[in-house]
Amino acid sequence: MTLLDVQGLTVAYDRRRNVLTDVALSVGVGEIVGVVGETGSGKTTLARAVAGLVPVRAGTIGLAGTDLAGLRGRALRDFRRTGRLQLVFQDPLRALDPDWDVSALVGEQLAVAGTVPVAERAERVADALRAVGLDPGLAVRRPAQLSGGQRQRVLLARALVGKPALLIADEPVSALDATSRNDVLALLAGLREHSGTSQLVISHDLPSLAGLADRIAVLYRGRIVEHGPVRRVLEEPSHPYTARLVAATPRLRRLRPAAA
Repeated sequence: MTLLDVQGLTVAYDRRRNVLTDVALSVGVGEIVGVVGETGSGKTTLARAVAGLVPVRAGTIGLAGTDLAGLRGRALRDFRRTGRLQLVFQDPLRALDPDWDVSALVGEQLAVAGTVPVAERAERVADALRAVGLDPGLAVRRPAQLSGGQRQRVLLARALVGKPALLIADEPVSALDATSRNDVLALLAGLREHSGTSQLVISHDLPSLAGLADRIAVLYRGRIVEHGPVRRVLEEPSHPYTARLVAATPRLRRLRPAAA
């Protein structure tokens, strides 16, 4: 069953050039789809457009039957309050308010939605922190008192506390060291396994996606030039840009999944 269905998505920040052109993409219920592309290909714009943070010039963004691209004003605000779609930003230091402690940061979505009684929010925050491998005792700390890997996990906890249908992760491991990167990738895989959370994971790092995603879409100069199951894209790339990505990553052969 399809959860996210993007069709004909075109985004432009001015009249001269499209950042995204006629993008089509889908994510099934319980599926992890990766989007890979070089810097400037439009990956972050795609994430922000699906999350309703930038206006679209054309196309539809369907989430469980609701066209997000058509929402305006109060309807858009009401949808955001539901927390059904959550975006994990690339830079934890910029995304986390330095004056708030972890408890307030993670619990903000619950407060905005207003669906969880105040008395229950602390436990929901603690549950979210445990789910991403953090000690609930960290709830009293501020972002500056956490490591880079811990801050990334706080972002994930904040996104997951409201139990979203779709999680969008924009370059979730780009700023992390190798150990933290592997931990966060394992966490994303575990979230799907234990809670069935659908995910759209955006990265410039093909090996990271190869071991995580069910399908990969290749974004090049604002267009999806190739998409398909991980194994097919890695072993039989049909577009020259995809072939160059694979050829430039000698470690990929070891990282390919047994099935996709």
